[in-house]
Amino acid sequence: MDLRGRALQAFSIDPDEVTLVTDPGQPDYDERVTYPIDPDMVGSIKKHGVIVPVVLRRDGNRILPVDGRQRILHAREANKQLIDEGRPPVRIPATFRVGEEHKLFEASIVANAYRRPDKAYVCALKAARALNNGSTLPDVAEAFGVVE
Repeated sequence: MDLRGRALQAFSIDPDEVTLVTDPGQPDYDERVTYPIDPDMVGSIKKHGVIVPVVLRRDGNRILPVDGRQRILHAREANKQLIDEGRPPVRIPATFRVGEEHKLFEASIVANAYRRPDKAYVCALKAARALNNGSTLPDVAEAFGVVE
């Protein structure tokens, strides 16, 4: 089954409803679940929410990520902090994909393999545009992950 060209419907989900496989012996395991929590990413999610939808699939009663494990992990941490602060937790935007298991696993690899960070001059151009459009310098610095 080809996953290209399928219509997707977006929805929001509580990040705790998604099962993250932490057993390396399981076929849905991804090493990225062991990466440390980045406090700056947590802070960004607390402020802006999750911007890029995660991609999920169903496996019986479980909902598993195809793409977005880091966003799910960081949203969970952000929600712990938000709840401790008496603020409402975030939900994450999501879509479901269907298909053969091996094709969905390939999709999870591809999702990270081709992400590229912006070059320095592109960051500078984006920062200048944001400042010209009314953003503050601290907000722009935070958006780029440059925080004290």
